[in-house]
Amino acid sequence: MKKLNTTALVLGISLFISMTPVLAKPAKKLDLGLEAGWRIDQLNWSISGVAPSGNNVNILSELRWENLLIAQVRGNARLTIDIPSSPFSPYARASLSYGEIYQGENQDSDYNNNNRQNEFSRSNNNSSQGNVLDASFGLGLQFSKKMPKMAQVFNITPLLGYSYHQQNLRMTDGLQTIDTRTASRLPRPILGLDSRYATEWRGPWIGIDFSTQTKLQHTFFASLEYHWLNYNAEANWNLRPDLAQPVSFTHSADGSGILASLGWEQDLSSAWMITIKGDYLEWKTKTGIDHIFASDGSSRVSQRLNRVTWESYAFSLGLQYRFQ
Repeated sequence: MKKLNTTALVLGISLFISMTPVLAKPAKKLDLGLEAGWRIDQLNWSISGVAPSGNNVNILSELRWENLLIAQVRGNARLTIDIPSSPFSPYARASLSYGEIYQGENQDSDYNNNNRQNEFSRSNNNSSQGNVLDASFGLGLQFSKKMPKMAQVFNITPLLGYSYHQQNLRMTDGLQTIDTRTASRLPRPILGLDSRYATEWRGPWIGIDFSTQTKLQHTFFASLEYHWLNYNAEANWNLRPDLAQPVSFTHSADGSGILASLGWEQDLSSAWMITIKGDYLEWKTKTGIDHIFASDGSSRVSQRLNRVTWESYAFSLGLQYRFQ
């Protein structure tokens, strides 16, 4: 996967440079923008293993983070190089965003039998703290078609890129809602809970951007990306004395997924534009590895990571400034 990532990035940069003629005098358009908005994330994963009952269970433990409400700010840049008498224009875009989680829920469930049967432990926890980080870069060639009768310009841009994403999640204010191992009264507060789960998603992608401009200075745009993913995560389960701190276990897997965007721009002047944009992301990993580290350092157990899924919806409002 690392070799594929490096090769894709090098080929993309080489293609972008080689397709920029030096004989013609190109006209460069650089758009810089700043957006702010909201995002809702869902993340879940499960592992298989041996339950306390001694059974081999296909879903031993499952964690779900749901309704993670995130306030997000994003900076972006877009460069288009228009070449006279050329059917295409070299094109590049990049974005960097940061978000703070201000509301969310987590559920941690453990099972004694296959297919989520005989649940012997469940906790419902607060996940209203944490943050996210996203970065993406893409290179491509933009093909434009003018439609004089419709007073429109259509742009289609195949792209090759690379992206990196982080989610730093916390579990606090826990409440034990199922526990068949004791006769204690439920629900029961979990005192001192402050567990953490930090993810990293990275890898190359291919995609296509589409936009159409009208005589009213409207621009409608859409994009679709397909990502190849390398997934890694570290967890700190602070109330488990049998597990190492600060890294109690790690996850690793490969996966894939899509990212789709749809938006609208309106020119406010020759340089300023207002933008409204929506994004949808759905990523899944294949089967991976769950490495568990004992607190005394004497053992390292490997179990099956069944699958990690991440789904996200985002909405943003922003301003763009064009340098020409």
